[in-house]
Amino acid sequence: MLAQKLGLSLPSTRKLGGWVPANEDSCAAHYKYNSKITYDAGNEVSLWKDQTANINNATQDTAGEFPLYDVATGAIDFDGANDNLLTTSQITIAGEFIIGCVLDPEGTISSNCVVGDNTTSNYWIRLKDSNTIQFKLGGSVGGIDLDLGNTFDGKNYLVFTRNSADLISVYFNGTKQVNTLTLAGSLLVDALGIRATDVNDYRGLMYDVSLFSSFSAAIITNLNDYLAGI
Repeated sequence: MLAQKLGLSLPSTRKLGGWVPANEDSCAAHYKYNSKITYDAGNEVSLWKDQTANINNATQDTAGEFPLYDVATGAIDFDGANDNLLTTSQITIAGEFIIGCVLDPEGTISSNCVVGDNTTSNYWIRLKDSNTIQFKLGGSVGGIDLDLGNTFDGKNYLVFTRNSADLISVYFNGTKQVNTLTLAGSLLVDALGIRATDVNDYRGLMYDVSLFSSFSAAIITNLNDYLAGI
């Protein structure tokens, strides 16, 4: 199969010279839409390269666990039954964070893990249901409901932030949601689409994911603008 691998650096939809997550020193990893994705003749994805100098690449080499490159959209398609990508190194964010993603879940949303740790239990961010995002950071767990009328159904872009007071907020398609959550604890990530151990599989399309170990109004604004263009 290795002979069939196609190491494609697919073009970005952003203009050259525009802001991208990897511009920021605090960006721990950025898995960029339609860029640096390696897949084989059957569209099975084995690598989604991190755009930062940290080289926290997302990889897969186990049969039956490869997500698929979706040719029609340029996104990565997780089937909700063991598909996942694992990072080449542990990502640990102890304090402030910003996380951005573009998602299009499929089917009934029920504890679909977006990012998590598949080695150490109790660390994840998941879509609990169609309008609740849930965080578990070690022993601490809590959820945030979207504003009335907003749901995760369909393609949406999301930004999750935590400030120095451990206050977590959610932006849904660029709009800050009313509900918040105060939650301490480190965020551990070594997987996309799954958490320990091999549960809460994400089902649907994943377009773009970035993680930052800081809180900054400028990054939040730039990230929302960037994700809106995907």
